[in-house]
Amino acid sequence: MLTKKKNFLLIFAILAFVVWAFPGNAYASELSEIEEANEILRTPENYSEYLKNYSVEDALKAGVDPEYTENASEDALEQLNEFQLLDYNQQIEFLDSMKQPFESSEEIITEVPSVQQYQVRAASNSRTVSYTSTLSSLGINWTTYKVTGTYTYNSTGALKAGSTNGIVVKNLNPLVITAKTSSYGSVANKKYSGVATFSYKIGPVKGLSVQIGTYNLKVTGGKSGLISGSAWKN
Repeated sequence: MLTKKKNFLLIFAILAFVVWAFPGNAYASELSEIEEANEILRTPENYSEYLKNYSVEDALKAGVDPEYTENASEDALEQLNEFQLLDYNQQIEFLDSMKQPFESSEEIITEVPSVQQYQVRAASNSRTVSYTSTLSSLGINWTTYKVTGTYTYNSTGALKAGSTNGIVVKNLNPLVITAKTSSYGSVANKKYSGVATFSYKIGPVKGLSVQIGTYNLKVTGGKSGLISGSAWKN
């Protein structure tokens, strides 16, 4: 019994020493990834190479929903073609924009789904509405978020919220680590509202501190389908 106790104490001591002696391993790994991302955005050539080799693993690491990772390489090559159409100065401007994506995006592009995208099931009287927000610069989209919600309805309006979900559809900015943190739906005054919140971390970038915050998408719907959508940063 004493021997077992001594062995346990020895193992505990070894583990404690490892934690004490190598506390920076995780930090060093994270720092290495940040340095790599900064290097990718340092020159147009580096970013082009990044897009050429963009893989499913890169997409998952960037926070892209597994449903959309199969198209990750195609999306990257499409963006590469658009990027190479820019002249050198525009390419540098684009790369600089990606270092402060939520501040420098020319606009937040929103896509309103067509009526065919509403899944109307007469038997259950339910609808699905979605709202997409894309960060863009110089006409090139680099990160896309989407919120989707379902609800039941009748002739007077929305009745009860169903499922609400938020996903990252695309992320071709190596400096941004993003993921959904929460989503919820509710009905008030015969109107459904669905909100998805995403966390993001950027950098640090040379000359700038680490940027940490949340990005939010909201979609609303009624008896006829989509009413509105919006996106904002906290």
